[in-house]
Amino acid sequence: MRAEKASQLHTSARVWAMRDADDWIQDVPYLELGGLGHGADPVADGFGARVLSARDAKGHAGYFVPGTDSLRNFAGIGVGAYDTVSCAREDDVCRAGLSRTTTTGRA
Repeated sequence: MRAEKASQLHTSARVWAMRDADDWIQDVPYLELGGLGHGADPVADGFGARVLSARDAKGHAGYFVPGTDSLRNFAGIGVGAYDTVSCAREDDVCRAGLSRTTTTGRA
């Protein structure tokens, strides 16, 4: 991403992130050196993304498996049904300030 915070992405689009508990990417250091690396952790509190649930996804390739929260969340975002997405935390902060439908060009 080459950004330390969502606000540095220079976009008006919403920034969504998720990671399941079994994803090996969480063990990769969040750093960038010489243009290589992963940079900031997009699910970290300080990054500023809307963090979604990935419950029931298994591993880095499990996000699109039927029956997972991650797949349901991708579908909800894709059709603008923000009230159907599941947040990673129980406080529902990932849906704060969102309407049920999307504005054209802003998924």
